[in-house]
Amino acid sequence: MNIKVRALFLPSTKEKTGFLTTRCIITVIACIAITTLYINDVSRPDFSNDGFLGWVGWYDQGEYYKSANALASGNLAPSEHTYPPGYPILAAPFIRLSPQHAFLPVILVSSFLVFFIFLSVATRALGLAPATLSLILGAFALPDVTRAYVIPWTNTFSAALLGLLYFLIDRVSRKVRYPTGRGSLLHTLAIAFVAGYIFTVRPVDILLTIPAAIALLAIWYRSWSISTCRATRPYIIMLALGLPTAALAPSLMLLFNQVVYADAFGGYLKIATPEGGGGGFDFAIVLQKMISLLIDGREMYLTDRLGLFSLLPWTLMGICALPCLFFRLPIALKALSIACLMQLFVYSGFGDLTGHNLYKYLNVRCFIWPTLWLSFFATWGILLIIKQSGRHRVATSLIIISGSIILLCLRVNATRWPAPDFEIGPDNRAQTFRVTHNKEQPISFIDLLESTAMRFHPDSRQTKVWVDGVPLLSEADYKVCGGTALPFFRILFTRPISGEVIDVNLTPTSPTHNISGASRIYLGTLSSEISNPVYKRGGSELSKYILLTAHSTEQFEFGHDRIGNYLLREGWSSPEQSHAWSNMAHSVIEFGVIKDNHTHELTLTGNTFGKQNTDIIINGTKVGSITGVHDQQIFKININVPPDRVTNNGKIRLELRHHNAVSPFDLGMNGDKRQLAIALKGLKVSVVR
Repeated sequence: MNIKVRALFLPSTKEKTGFLTTRCIITVIACIAITTLYINDVSRPDFSNDGFLGWVGWYDQGEYYKSANALASGNLAPSEHTYPPGYPILAAPFIRLSPQHAFLPVILVSSFLVFFIFLSVATRALGLAPATLSLILGAFALPDVTRAYVIPWTNTFSAALLGLLYFLIDRVSRKVRYPTGRGSLLHTLAIAFVAGYIFTVRPVDILLTIPAAIALLAIWYRSWSISTCRATRPYIIMLALGLPTAALAPSLMLLFNQVVYADAFGGYLKIATPEGGGGGFDFAIVLQKMISLLIDGREMYLTDRLGLFSLLPWTLMGICALPCLFFRLPIALKALSIACLMQLFVYSGFGDLTGHNLYKYLNVRCFIWPTLWLSFFATWGILLIIKQSGRHRVATSLIIISGSIILLCLRVNATRWPAPDFEIGPDNRAQTFRVTHNKEQPISFIDLLESTAMRFHPDSRQTKVWVDGVPLLSEADYKVCGGTALPFFRILFTRPISGEVIDVNLTPTSPTHNISGASRIYLGTLSSEISNPVYKRGGSELSKYILLTAHSTEQFEFGHDRIGNYLLREGWSSPEQSHAWSNMAHSVIEFGVIKDNHTHELTLTGNTFGKQNTDIIINGTKVGSITGVHDQQIFKININVPPDRVTNNGKIRLELRHHNAVSPFDLGMNGDKRQLAIALKGLKVSVVR
């Protein structure tokens, strides 16, 4: 048998080419829509002006771009690579052509694969019109889901790989007798390589290939059992070649880790675990979070609807339709449906994924692949109801439609009771505090601005919260951010809290640490530009801030494990021992202050790299500059920020624009290709009385 690569992806000659052309046209239209959304996205680099970094300045995207740029130049420094290399290496060839849009070709090719594969499978099962409707509902009905295809994250590429994997399984499963020639070997190797490459993009997604592996083995067994000779040698050969092929990409990634981090299981494989400090996947709390994400119907941030799939009810309908459809599905779609449910389960264990930030932080991106396919199963379920009659129609309707409505309308309510005014433990020496406020103004978070005398464990399970006397579930109802190395400690609720009183008990890292070490406590919502009058102790009015102690000075240091690192935004390298180097022509620091009638004085200290001229811009207004005439010249700059220059929500955005940034490599000093300008050591924020 001649090997034909086109046979891996294209329909057989028995299938109508007209449908293939139509699917291609619809896919191209969908990709044009994705391109249009990319061009018009407000976070796109250079959207508003030449200096606008957009998502390049975000953490994940900034790390992807940094890694792609480093791979393009052969830089294997550990500071340049945070995430697995399987995604950024695809953008590396385009870095030279367009540094800020290097991932656009990857996004477009991935989107084309996702949509074309979906239409190919869905059209064969349902017909072209229902398949197109499913595509629109699953990918374009909710702007947050569509935007997740546009922004450079691994989700679109991962969805393409998963779709391709199960598409190839589907191609194999539709053969009556699985061939044992070179064509079957090519299919096997393609399936194995795609499954292995998934590990280099999002390692946890390797779990989603388990149903595919089981389906392939089942197909092999079926083919073997109906053959006349029942030869086992071809299958042994395919298995012997397929396993090394599947291990190829993961092995290269482990080798990459060994070279970069001197640890094959270092880098992302270490930091993505709770033990590694990255707050990654913790499957011990999956059940609680699944209940919160899928069933709990209380209001979630930035939405006025219910639950995870409240804005996409057909995806919830798809889940309810699976029991009715499962035994009707071809083996590849059986495996795919299990993988969809597995992804919902697996990513519910992701530390950063809770109901509070599903839409605000676009964590809905984790579910764009199952969302698409669940819309397909929902459409299939509705068509099944239409085609059935009698008791079968009634039973199917009850399971699919009634089940969806019941899940969609579930509520969880807390009992409220009166409570006393604001309190902090006895004699200000305990680890507990109580906040009383107007229940008509829900709050989304509580922040404690820490000092060195107060450090608490950043573990939700070691933090207890009660709302009106009713205990909340950690992770399901709230998430704790911050901790031993952070300048703040945040309790972020999974939806706005509407009770009259909130009791909090924290676990200190040392017996000497307690609430009295806090310089400020903040209450507020995540809505933008809200007013923020100071809320004094003992008052009863909800506001942006609660001021416990009016400290006149806040000192932030930058460097390894220094709290100032959490003020750094785009344009900085990973902090070194006692400083953080700027590594772009544009660097940003952001922090908040209590907006009142006082002027704030900012003091910046550090060293310059060679001859430098850096403009200092506060909230869009140039206020000064940093100059250096020789290498490692020490600078100390004082800047006054009057009240009218602080934003309404108290934010100060300090931008540094470096006109003479240069790399040591360009100067012939060493192989460091970072564009260096200043080494920032400290920032002091003082209130001018």
